[in-house]
Amino acid sequence: QTVDYNLTRCPSVFQDLDQETGGLNGAETVTLLNNTVNSQYRYLIAVEDYNFENNGAAFLNSGVGIYITNGIQNIAIEMRATSIEFGTEFYLFGCLDVQQTTGSFIFTPAPEGTFFDGHDESKWLEMMMAHCPF
Repeated sequence: QTVDYNLTRCPSVFQDLDQETGGLNGAETVTLLNNTVNSQYRYLIAVEDYNFENNGAAFLNSGVGIYITNGIQNIAIEMRATSIEFGTEFYLFGCLDVQQTTGSFIFTPAPEGTFFDGHDESKWLEMMMAHCPF
């Protein structure tokens, strides 16, 4: 969980931009800083519907997506889901593995519509085990 209160738990990760106003006001940006360190971890990439407005309809229609790049490889993925429930408002895009020597990465997408309770730390591990094969 790379959020402002948890950055110390993620070595060689920097949250460049924390978009705090929500909606269509721009992106959040996270940078992985060191291939040697980052290659020792698997990164689960998810987004949360903080406000859960109108039973999640605003989130579902927001066009939220992720863009991953190392300057050579580029991946862009939009959220694909038709419903969401309060309590499982984290959408899992997938898992990211960094290759130490080349700095390239492998992104393993989660199945479309994968939501979970990201407030429960054990659910992150469950998502990794279910959707990110070793």
